[in-house]
Amino acid sequence: MFTDPLSEFGLRPVTLADRPAMDRFFRSLQSPLSDYTFSQLFTWRNSLRIAWNVIENHLCVFANGSGDLTLLLPPIGDTGSDRALARAAEIMDQYNAVHACREKSRVEYVSEELLARFDHGKLTVTPQGTDYLYDTARMIDLAGGDLASKRQAKNRFMRNYCNRSESYQIDRHVVPCRELLNSWKERQDTTHAADGTSSAIKRTKESLATQLTLEHAHELGLQGMVVYAKDNNSADAESIKAFTFGEPLGSDQSSIVIEKTDLECKGLAQFIFSEFCRTTWSDRPYVNAGDDWGLESLAWTKSSYRPVKLLKKFSMSPPARNAISLSPPHRQAENSNAAVPSLIIRDVRREDLPAISALEQGCFSAYNLSKRQLQYLAKILRREEDETLESIRNAIENSKADSRRDTAALHRIEAWRERLLDEGDAALAELLAAHPTADRQHLRQLARNAKDERLHHKPLHAYRDLFRALRELLDEATETGSQDSEIDEA
Repeated sequence: MFTDPLSEFGLRPVTLADRPAMDRFFRSLQSPLSDYTFSQLFTWRNSLRIAWNVIENHLCVFANGSGDLTLLLPPIGDTGSDRALARAAEIMDQYNAVHACREKSRVEYVSEELLARFDHGKLTVTPQGTDYLYDTARMIDLAGGDLASKRQAKNRFMRNYCNRSESYQIDRHVVPCRELLNSWKERQDTTHAADGTSSAIKRTKESLATQLTLEHAHELGLQGMVVYAKDNNSADAESIKAFTFGEPLGSDQSSIVIEKTDLECKGLAQFIFSEFCRTTWSDRPYVNAGDDWGLESLAWTKSSYRPVKLLKKFSMSPPARNAISLSPPHRQAENSNAAVPSLIIRDVRREDLPAISALEQGCFSAYNLSKRQLQYLAKILRREEDETLESIRNAIENSKADSRRDTAALHRIEAWRERLLDEGDAALAELLAAHPTADRQHLRQLARNAKDERLHHKPLHAYRDLFRALRELLDEATETGSQDSEIDEA
């Protein structure tokens, strides 16, 4: 019978019955991140192998999804946060040492509010992205020139499709929403077949989390909405083309946790986001669309909705605690009675670094894993879902195409820039035909300035700005064609 090794440390999986206990800690926060809700922990519990316990009167949530053990959130409690962190660090260190994980014990998704509760002198603090907060009223109206493209896309959808919206009900909507989710994932997998491993794994894990949301939205306190739509030029019957879920967050935010749309329905992403804000969250000043997962194109898209606040996130690394014997014991002949060198445990010192580096390289030399290490890797992989393993296989098979794809994208951008400089308005007209949402005036001005710079040997500021503008345009076009939403995408 399989025994979860995390149970040895008093950690247990997240269940629906845990919601009251966890919500008590989350309600104490003044400025919570989108990550600080029970629904997020429950729906991602399998994908990230989440476990938790109350340590030193603090909620401590751990993740074991990548083999090592980390704190998914900082300890949350009233006083004594450093004591809780020290105890949690001991648990991480013990687990990671036994399971031969090279990753350093760390704490993720730390808000500025919680960061202030710890002794910074004993921690290594690193930025880890931001949550994007928008003015809810602006997201409803999409008013102003800076949101014109979003407003136009929303209106285009409303002109081209008969549509109606309903609140999510599991008995009526779970099956068609699950079918839409599967269709979204299949298309994403096909479109991004040449992408790296990380993207494929994130997409699979997000799909698993979304399925749990569809099944348990009511128990999790989530509000949901589905959109039925029918193409005005089609004889097909109406069907569910989009769904979204959100929840209250703190005293003044709503948090949009999931949004999935039929990628064939242009403008639907803008419509459902705006409509969900209008029908469900108009009483909340801010709407939180989460972070950008470290994806540059998604960061640009979320920024294009003009956030009014950015909630910073950090990761923290506790100080190194122990070092084992710095000279590995010599192999003993079988049945030898020679004494085994004793284990040394003490605080790490600066002069230990060369020996630690040599020990690490000896244990994990590139492409030369020992039988024990391979067995451990196989053990970790056996914990993953079949879909995750299939995504890993596909990603490995296609990883060699990454550099070729990136190089080709750069060449396309360079080619467009040169055409705009050489051919002027003719090339711009062709670019706008392919990308109707592009800002004609801005691109024309950049092209003229860049041409003038090159002609008069001036510093190439506009020349570089034109490259960046074209890259953002082409990236946005790729995302629009392949992502489920401009607001929430993996």
